[in-house]
Amino acid sequence: MAKLYCEVYTRRILPALRALIAKILVQEYKLSQVDASRLLEVTQASINYYISGKRGRQVLEELEKIPKVKERAKRIARGLLEGSVDATVFLCDWCNSLRHDPDLLMDIAIILGIKEIRVSKDQVLVIN
Repeated sequence: MAKLYCEVYTRRILPALRALIAKILVQEYKLSQVDASRLLEVTQASINYYISGKRGRQVLEELEKIPKVKERAKRIARGLLEGSVDATVFLCDWCNSLRHDPDLLMDIAIILGIKEIRVSKDQVLVIN
């Protein structure tokens, strides 16, 4: 049975995207884990797990290989630093845009090992 898109996004995709943004903030912009956690509105411990690879290392490495994901994560990281992007807004925007980009959603679903996603009442994305 296909899982609802919202459930998949909040439980699987969102943490992976946050990890990617955290990695960019800490490694490319040289922010401390505490500063990155404030920008992303998560705990410093979460940032530590993301950066150390204790949580989601393989997924993170695979996501970085998708140009659209990597570029968007870089733009969000830069926007968070500049104050032009709010953590809550980018999460909602990314959720909405991903829902309407089935090719990108499928690429991410494959990485996460997701077989089916119910995107809407009438649309189920089946990943081969």
